Amino acid sequence: MKAIAATILFFAAMATAAFALSAAESGNALAKACRAYMDNTANRDDPCRHFIMDYMTQFKAQQDLELEALLKGQPRDPNAPCIRMPDFISYGDLARLVVARIEANAGLGQGTAAELMQATLVYNFRCAEPPH
Repeated sequence: MKAIAATILFFAAMATAAFALSAAESGNALAKACRAYMDNTANRDDPCRHFIMDYMTQFKAQQDLELEALLKGQPRDPNAPCIRMPDFISYGDLARLVVARIEANAGLGQGTAAELMQATLVYNFRCAEPPH
C-alpha cells in the first residue's frame, strides 16, 4: 500500500515540476526547449536541462522507494511501467530522446512535459520481459 501511495505522490510531484518551469508547461514546450538545448548542451541554465535534471532526480527517488518496498516484501504496483535506465546517459542524450519521441508521436505534445518525459523513458528503457 505504501508503494502505491509513493507512486501516486511521485507522479503528482512530477506533474507539478512540469508546470514549475515556464519553458516546459506542455510536452510541446518541453520538446521546443529540448530542441534549443541540443544546439548548445553546454548551457547549464537551459530550461530543458533543468526539467530533465529535476525529473530524473524525482525518478531516482521513486526507484529507491520502490526498491525499499520490494525488499520489505511489498508487491510491486503491476500497473507501473518497469523502466531500467542505462548506467550513464547525458542530459543531451535525454533531450534528443524527448525530441525523437515527440516527432514519432506528436500527440504527446498535448499532454504535460512530465507525461512526455515518462513516455520517452518507457519507450526507450522499458525492462525486458522475463523469459517464459
